[in-house]
Parts: sequence; structure tokens; C-alpha cells
Amino acid sequence: MPPYKNRKIEIIEHNTISKLNFFILDITYSTAHIHSDLEVLYVVEGSLKIDTVDQSFTLSSGEMALFNPYQIHSCYAKTSLCLVLVTQIDVTFCQNYFPNITNLRFCTSDLNAVVPQKELKEMQDVCFHIAYNYFGQKLGFEFRCISDVNRLFDYFLQSVPHSFISEEERVTALNFENRMERILAYIKQHYTEKLELNKIALQEGLTPTYLSHFFKKHLNQSFQSYVNTLRLEHAIYLMRNTNLKIIDICIASGFSDSKYLNKQFDIMYHMTPSEFRRQHKQLFSHTRESTDSDHSIQQKLSMEESLFVLRKHHFYKCDEHGSPNKILSEASPQERTEK
Repeated sequence: MPPYKNRKIEIIEHNTISKLNFFILDITYSTAHIHSDLEVLYVVEGSLKIDTVDQSFTLSSGEMALFNPYQIHSCYAKTSLCLVLVTQIDVTFCQNYFPNITNLRFCTSDLNAVVPQKELKEMQDVCFHIAYNYFGQKLGFEFRCISDVNRLFDYFLQSVPHSFISEEERVTALNFENRMERILAYIKQHYTEKLELNKIALQEGLTPTYLSHFFKKHLNQSFQSYVNTLRLEHAIYLMRNTNLKIIDICIASGFSDSKYLNKQFDIMYHMTPSEFRRQHKQLFSHTRESTDSDHSIQQKLSMEESLFVLRKHHFYKCDEHGSPNKILSEASPQERTEK
């Protein structure tokens, strides 16, 4: 079994390089969420379903997605193993020399649908350059990572449809995003309890009807559907990490009746909770530090595990004491062994 299959950690702070963050996730799914960073996903292995407010598409191995800051998005793996290279960038990193960066909005998240193959391949290579240097952390890696992030943004500007919104539009969007953050945060704090749309609407000074439409418009699902998704995620977490009985998991996750839990499993996995546990328990039987505090089921790989994954898919010239920032070629495991 690969060394990255025994750990689960969580995400998001720029700890190593200011305003930049890179990691590889072994992801099952992540519910609709927003964050302040621009985010780039590159599927290293497997297949990943992506949903935004106005797009729904699937990424296969070697394909990429791009999310604007505060853009609502969710994703779930369509394969049992899905490894995703994540690049998160606080766009103010370049504000001194590109002042309009905070008003920049890319018009699509599905890069594979709009970027020519040659430019897409160059973007992919830059992502691998960044990741290899970041995870390897050899002398001067910070300069190489920052240089490549600038290069990546240049590719985006040249190849991805975009626009610059007005300052008024930016402030309006920020107010909306702040409201959405408050609503989602409240739901995530209370989803295991009896949760009423009316109460949240009152807190936000909205009518229940308006909030219901607000949810449907911006998350592409109803309020109750979103709550049930969080409850399902927590139930799966408990199945994988505890020996609680199904009925106890049902109650702990906020489902009022086991039939509702069964229905959610049937919709998502076409099996019962007990069948799911039997199929997946063995994969998660190792002792590890784990949490589901961000209401997503995913494992963040360590630096060493991430390098293992990168080297599995690319041969790096710098591994043979060559150029520190050059992918020599993609190669199969057999070809790399022969080298």
C-alpha cells in the first residue's frame, strides 16, 4: 500500500511561503464552500466531479480547474482513489505590481474546455514545478515557487477568458460572500441538531422564501439537501473512524430516523450504510490523526508522501543533480527504473 494512505489532516494557512499554499489531497468529497484564495486543482490520479453555481464538469487525470476567490464550489471523487494537487494563492501577492488583481474574475472553472492543449500542458508542467520545489524544499525553493506562480498567472491571463469587475461590483460581491460565509458557518456548527430555515432567515434579516431561493440559486441545491449532505459526511466519518452502531451514528449525525440515512446512502452510493462500512472500513483501519472539522472527507499528504506521488508520475531531472526547476519528461514507472 502506498505510504500516503494512512493519514488525514486538514487545510488552509500560508505557513511556509507567505500568501501561497500547496498540498496534495486524497479526496472523497468536499461540500459547497468558499474561501478567500484563488484555487487551482490538478487531478494527479483518479476522477473528480466539480460543481459551481453555473458549471458542472468532471476532471480526469491530468486535467485542471480554476476557482476565483470566494467562488462557491464543491467536488467529489468518482473513483476510489482520487489524488488532487491543490494550489491556493492569496491574489494580493502581486498587488504591488498588478493593482487590478483583486478585480480580476476568470469566466470559467473548466480550463480543459477553453485552453488550447499546448498551453494547458505548459500550465500543468508549471504546477508540477511548483509542487516539486515546494515539497522538496531545497535551498532557494521559495524563489522558484514564487517565480512559477507568476508564470502561472501569466498563462491564465493569456489563455483563460476573464474580465475586470468595477470596485462597486467587487464590494457587492464581497458583501454577498460574507453573508454566504456566515450562513454556511452557522449550518456547519448546528447541522447535527434540529435546524430550521426560518431561524437562519431571521438572523440574516431575510424572509424564509428569499433564503430558500438564495440557497437554490447559489448552491444549486435546497437548504435541506445541503444539510443532509453535511450529515451524511459526518456519518461516513464516524463509520470509518469509530465502531459505533449504525443507529448511534444516525443520531450523532443529526438524522431523525435511520430511513433518512439509508436514503442518503442510496442516493450517493447506491448501497446501504452497512454495505458501505464493510467495503470501506478496511481502507481506514490504520491509526492516524483525523478530524472532519471542515466537513469534507479528505487526507492531506505529507511532504514526503507528496514527493512520492509526484515522482510516480514524472521524472525530475533535478533528482539526478540537474536543473533545479525542470521536468525532464513524463515517464512510466518502468521507464524511470530503466533510467
